[in-house]
This record gives sequence, structure tokens and C-alpha cells, in this order.
Amino acid sequence: MTVEYIIKRRPKYKIEYAKYHPMTDKKYPIGGYAPGSYQCKCTTCGGGFFGDKRAVQCEPCATAAKAKFDALSPEEQAEVERRNIEAYKLFISQNFIP
Repeated sequence: MTVEYIIKRRPKYKIEYAKYHPMTDKKYPIGGYAPGSYQCKCTTCGGGFFGDKRAVQCEPCATAAKAKFDALSPEEQAEVERRNIEAYKLFISQNFIP
């Protein structure tokens, strides 16, 4: 099924489609986005998009989040990374059963 077919069949869905261009200068994954053919929902803006199986953000939100992180000082970046690691350790220490 092509992207054009989906747009014609389902025009009511506001979906951003992954860009497949062999000469793109972007390196994926960017934050929580990577191109793919799975229909996903962005955790940041709530919009729908096509991306990788494990993508959690649409490309605009992932790019904005990356730019925001890159604007932080190195000390602030290290603090954000430290907090993320601590949150992950807490999550796995609680015997999570999906």
C-alpha cells in the first residue's frame, strides 16, 4: 500500500509521513523518531505519523526536543542524562510486569 493510496483513502486523518530520500543529510534516529512504515502516535503533540516500530515522537517534535537539549550547557545536559538514568534504574528495580 503506498502513501498516496492512504492519503486518497483516508483524507480525514492528519498524518505526517516519514520522508524517504536516499540523499537526506539527516541521521536517524533523531530523539524519539526514526523513519518507518508503522502508524504511530506522537507522545509530545498527540498527532499521528508513520515511523519506526519503536518511534514515540513525530519528526518535528523530535527535532525540536533535540534542538532544545543541544541548547543546554554541558553541565545541564549531564544533569538531564543523570536524571534519566536514575529514572530508568528506578523503573527496572520495581519488578515491572507489562
